[in-house]
Formats: sequence, structure tokens, C-alpha cells
Amino acid sequence: WFHGRKIRRETIFEKVPLVLVIIGITWISYVSHARIPGNSIVEGFLVWAWTFIFYLRQFVFPFILVPVYQLPKPIIISSLDYFLPVMTIGFLLLAIIRFRRHRWFIFSIAFYLFSIFFLLRYDDLKDTTMVADRFMYLPSLGFCFLVGAGWTRLANTRLKRIFGIIIIVFLGSTLSIKTYQQCQIWRNSTSLWEHQLKIFPSEPIALNNLAVALQKEEKYKVALEEFHKITMISAKGLEVDLSDWAHTVVKDVGYLVSLYQKAIKVDPDFTDAHYNLGKLYADVGMIPEAVTAYKKALSLDHKYKDAHFSLGDLYRSVGDYEQAVLAYGQTVALNSKDEDVYFEVISAYNEALEKTPGNAMYLEARQRVMDDLTRLISSRPARVTSFFNLGYSYSQMGDFLRAISAYQMALDINPNHSKTLYNLGNIYRDQGRLGAALEVYQKVVQIDPRKSDAFINMGAIHKRHGDQERAKENFQKAIKADSHNAKAYFNLGYIEESSGNLRPAVGLYLKSIELNPKNKEFYYNLGNTYARLGKNPEAISSYLEAVDVDSSYMDAWVNLSILSFKEGNFDNAVKYYDEAFFLGYVAPQGYLNALDSYRKKEEAITFD
Repeated sequence: WFHGRKIRRETIFEKVPLVLVIIGITWISYVSHARIPGNSIVEGFLVWAWTFIFYLRQFVFPFILVPVYQLPKPIIISSLDYFLPVMTIGFLLLAIIRFRRHRWFIFSIAFYLFSIFFLLRYDDLKDTTMVADRFMYLPSLGFCFLVGAGWTRLANTRLKRIFGIIIIVFLGSTLSIKTYQQCQIWRNSTSLWEHQLKIFPSEPIALNNLAVALQKEEKYKVALEEFHKITMISAKGLEVDLSDWAHTVVKDVGYLVSLYQKAIKVDPDFTDAHYNLGKLYADVGMIPEAVTAYKKALSLDHKYKDAHFSLGDLYRSVGDYEQAVLAYGQTVALNSKDEDVYFEVISAYNEALEKTPGNAMYLEARQRVMDDLTRLISSRPARVTSFFNLGYSYSQMGDFLRAISAYQMALDINPNHSKTLYNLGNIYRDQGRLGAALEVYQKVVQIDPRKSDAFINMGAIHKRHGDQERAKENFQKAIKADSHNAKAYFNLGYIEESSGNLRPAVGLYLKSIELNPKNKEFYYNLGNTYARLGKNPEAISSYLEAVDVDSSYMDAWVNLSILSFKEGNFDNAVKYYDEAFFLGYVAPQGYLNALDSYRKKEEAITFD
């Protein structure tokens, strides 16, 4: 049509392959996005008109760009939000009639209409993509063609070239600035949803997502942890001293709660907001409130897997075994074909049994889930991941014979599955079958040379056999395989320390701490090495870091006491020994006598 070709048999047949493809693509677009009119035909037309003009407006004036747009309410013709789009469509129809002989104009309008048609809405049903900027990418080409065609019609004069340069500079600078602004908005989830709320302050998706994003930030992580401590103190009937810091903590947590509550107020059926609010309450120890929020989410969607599972975790944390089992049971029952759900629940039972060993209710429930899982796996075509996860679950339960059997089944399907081999090697190591473990680890690194932990485990076995050189060689290979593996530096540091190479050991321990500052053993060994170098202040500092990570680390308290005594800081020597004593340490009598003299002196001074 555009080139003026007549419609003949050959022009029809040459388009048949394209039409077949277009029909398929069109059907996918239709079932994904198309809707039927909502409350009335008139209302449906107004919504359609608004979405039609929305994309035109975004093409010409792309100044408000957000991930979620809200449909203006109420949907009535007297509202400018709908009156203006209807009038614009009217003017567009008149323009089509007026310029019907201009092929570029008609082609551009048709290109836009046909490529956007199935993305236009007729209803106001709530979903995330009522309209979206990305839907305009392809349809906008039609108007770009029209602009280009119009530009070429202008006389090729010096004025046209100057005008063209001005337009290019203006558009280039304007769009560059807008692009930079968009990059700042999309820098992270927090900046994105804060921008969204500046434009649409009551958008429930943005309120919910901003709260989720903020919870991942360090400031709010700390606030949640501190608020949980406050909740625990209050639960014991003790008075809480609300210092300025505590007020800040309460304010930060209150802000997160308010975001979820605002989202729920705007959309009471927003299931995710109810669930996320429940999770927040659970994190800070507000158990009754968490239960209420989870149950509300389930009343809106009884198949909400995460809500059932989290409810089970919550009941487990307060020792309500029966309710925990019921919640976990619902999680499995509603997702009976999903193997991952079975493994999640089994893992939860394993964690519960670590805290309450021998709990008959958990043992029985776990066995039921295991039986159902094995039946599900056996009813399906054999998959490596199924047997791998099954082996991992048995290993968590301490049933190593069944774990080995499951891993062997996985290896029958894929003998080169490195994760299965690695876990199998770990079981052999734990069983004391070190030769078999070495053989399996060797296969692992042949298949996946980047498996740093396998090199570490081989090095540990060689170290256990007294072969320091081979141990060192494997730890070095572990670092080469993964330069960010803190355990590799730590183990290599231990080899250097054992060999008397104390200064290189210090450097390696410091590197391991840099990569993982939350490991108490790293600090403890660093402290030991500093002590051997005669650097007692540095050693004391390292031991203090160790007990900061784990306040029940008795060996670190003992060393702190001894070194403080050597440094003449007798008050700290007594204080640190008392910490070790409360953890079960009893010092030699000579050291106790030495400490007692300073303890008595201190008591006498206090008495005076």
C-alpha cells in the first residue's frame, strides 16, 4: 500500500509466511495484555482513550517517567484527564481525514496504532502494567518516520541546516540530561521507589517495595536488630532505657512499618504488603502482630507458600510445635509437586531438631515429608538435582548411608556433577575415610578448577597427615582458584604460623579478616601470632575483636586476661578472667592467687 503496489495474487501469497508469524505474535500479545471493558462501555472507551493518548504524550513530552503509573480517578468524561484525550483523538481523526492522501502521515499513524493496539486497556483492573513506557519503544518508530519525512520536504537551504543543527543540539542536550537523571533514579531500588512516591505518593507497590529495599540497607538492618533487643527486654518485664539511640531505632522501624501500613490502607487486598509487614514484625520479635499479618495474607491468598512457611518458622521460634508442624504441612500440601518446597521444609525441621533434639513431633513430621518427597522423586524421570538435594537433606539429618546412596544415584546420571562429588567427599572426610575423600576432591578440581573449597579440604587432609608442603601447595591453589576465599588465606596463614614464619602469617590472617570480618577464629589466630611476636597490644586488640564477634569465646577471654596481666593492666586481667570463669574456665592455682591479690586490693579500695 505504501509503495502503491496493486493487490494481486502474488502480492498476497508473498505475505502469507509473515501473516502466519504475525498471527502467533499477535495472539501472545492479546492473551498477555488485552482486556474487556470494565464497568461499562463508556468507561471502557475513556480508559482506552487515556491509554492511547498516554503513549503519544510520553513520546512528545517524556518528562514524567516512573515504573508504575496510576489511572486517574474518577473515570468520567467531565474530568480533564479523560476529556482531553477524547478531544485529541477527535482532532486526530479529523487530521486523518484531512491528510488521507499523505502516505507518510497515514503510514505513521497506522504503524503506531497497529503496534500498540493490543497493549491498550479497556478496564481499570488493578495490575502493575496498566501502561508502561517500554510499550512505546516500537510504536514510536512510526512518528520518527513522520518527522523524518517532514524534514526532507523542507527546502535544502542554509536556514534549514542551521535550524537542523539547533534542533540536534537541543534534543541531544535535553535527552542527555534526562538520561543522566534517569540513571540517578534507577541507581538502586531505594532511589527508584522514592522517585515513584514523589510523583504518586499513594502507590501501594512503591510503598511496599521501598520498605523492602530499605530493610536491606545497613542502617535499617542495625535498627531491626536493636529493636529486637528492646522487644526482648520488654518481654522479660524489664524497664527499657529509651536513650537517643533507642529513639532513633524506634523511629526507623516505625517508618518501615508505616510504609507497609500505608500500602495496605490504599489497597487492603495487597497480599505482599501484609506478608512483608508480618515478616518485619517477626524480625523485631513482635510475634502476635506477625501472626496476625501472616494470617491476613493467607485469608487473601490461602496458597501463599511463603506465608505458610514463615508462619511455621514463627511458631517454631516460640516453641509451639503443633502449630509449626501444621503450618509446614500446609506449605507442602499446597505445593505437593514442587520438590524445592519439600527441601525447604525438611531443612526447617533439621534446624528445629538441632535446638530440640529428639522432639517426637518434629521427627515424625520430617519423616512424613521425606517419605512424600522420595515418592515424588521416584514417580518422575531421574534428575541429578533431585538426588543431589535428597542427599543433602539426608546429610543434614545425619543419615550418611542414605546420603551417600542418593549422591551415587546423582552420579549415575551425571558422573561429572561437581557439587555432588564435593558433598560426597565431605561425607567421606567426616567419616574418617580420608583417602576416599582425597580421591573425590581430586575429581572435583579436575572438573571445576575454580572449586576453591575442594583445594582447602585437600590441604586440610594433607595437614592432618603431617604433610605441610602438600597442604601449603593446596591452600595456594585455593587462593589461585578464588582470590576472595577468606578460608584459603587463613589456612595458609596457619601453615606459616606453624612453620614459625610469623610475619607472613600475620599478613595472611589480616587478608582473611579483610575478606570475612565476622570470623572469630581469624582474629584469635592473629592474636596468637602477635603474642608470639611480642606485640601484646596488637594481640589484645585482636582477641577483643574475637569476643566482639562471639562473646562466649572462652579461649580469647583467657588470653586477654593473661596478656593484660603481663602488660600490668591488672583490672582488665581480673575482668577478662571473670568472663572466662563464667564460661567454665578454671585457671591454675598460681594464676588465681596472683589475680586474687589485685582483686582484694580493688575490694578494699571500694570499701573505703
